[in-house]
Amino acid sequence: MSNRKWFLNLKHNFTLGLILNKNIVSLSFFKIIMFEIKAIEIVGFIAAILTTSAFVPQVYRAWKTKDVEAISLTMFIVMFTGVLLWLTYGFYLNSLSMVLANIITSLLILTIIILKIKHKKH
Repeated sequence: MSNRKWFLNLKHNFTLGLILNKNIVSLSFFKIIMFEIKAIEIVGFIAAILTTSAFVPQVYRAWKTKDVEAISLTMFIVMFTGVLLWLTYGFYLNSLSMVLANIITSLLILTIIILKIKHKKH
């Protein structure tokens, strides 16, 4: 059984590589922050795809219609703060699925917040 591990370097540059029996295949010499992808991470990736994609229809509708009247700014600010904390926790756990999901979700939520502020009716 080979000792294969994927890693993602986020410290100095964005590099995805593969460790094959202690031989590193990568374009980077820096491996400061690495995420090891274990089998359970597949469950994390599936959960990440489902929960993150749940925001896409809301962002798309708000972007297209500019109608943000029914959107609660307070709820999205609280949600954004929570997602940033989940992102921090994901880095702490070295969970690639948690980190990627929360980066994407935070960008989607931030888009909603910006649209809400920009198109707010006074």
